[in-house]
Amino acid sequence: MEISVCITHYNRVELLERAINSVLLQSNFIGEIIVVDDCSPKEIQSEIFIKFGQVELVKLIFLEKNQGPQVARNTAIDSARYEITALMDCDDVWLENKILKQLEYINSENLDLCSCGFVIDGKPDLQAERFFPSYEDDAVKYLCSGGHMQTSTLVMRSEVAKLVRFDVSVRKFQDWDFIFRVANKQYRIGYLNERLVDYSNLATDQMTKSYDPDYAKSFILDRLEYVGRDNATLFFINRLSAMYFKKGVYARAVLSLVEPIYRFRCFKPIAVFSSIKRFLYYKIGL
Repeated sequence: MEISVCITHYNRVELLERAINSVLLQSNFIGEIIVVDDCSPKEIQSEIFIKFGQVELVKLIFLEKNQGPQVARNTAIDSARYEITALMDCDDVWLENKILKQLEYINSENLDLCSCGFVIDGKPDLQAERFFPSYEDDAVKYLCSGGHMQTSTLVMRSEVAKLVRFDVSVRKFQDWDFIFRVANKQYRIGYLNERLVDYSNLATDQMTKSYDPDYAKSFILDRLEYVGRDNATLFFINRLSAMYFKKGVYARAVLSLVEPIYRFRCFKPIAVFSSIKRFLYYKIGL
């Protein structure tokens, strides 16, 4: 089974080369590597063409106007020719046998989309993993409870990618929004609990470096039809409170623990306890 790999790029040629090389090492599963450049400077585009224009599997698409990663990603998805599509950010790296293991998991579990674990900058993300929930065949609950399905981990049937696509109006949490809408259409989503991606935390514009709790709150409230009140409650307690704790906005952090009682008529004491444990770990290392 061959797959289409969709890589979005802007102005990071040295990282793009590293990413493409990690894809080429995935054996004979790679049918094409679609690189969509989001209107990098002309000299960067020329360098990309010189480096990759003659690489057999690589298909280069240069956008004439900078429109953001979601437009670039949708452009790549629309161009995909094979039954399976895998997404990748240009600053990430796939680890050995990533595609083989995820394809085997998709086939064995009859999945439509598969995510997997990751490390950050070559090192285990110990702080995040300490609080990652176990995956219980519910992607929305998993994300709202504190898990993460990072873009470069996603492998899916191309029909799913082409139907759902990425919402270009979403400023942050685009991968969550995508997963929420995939789940809403009753597609089967799985999580392979194995670290198969090296996720770069070097960029200054990444979601993980610019948490905005107020935006996160409005993001979830706007998607109640997808997540439901129980999962929104988990998001407030496990994720929103942690964002406020990290920013030192303690009053809003505490409010996030109790707000679901009157907003959603829900309360989850175990989740509150978990959130307090996370706060203690962040602040004093317990």
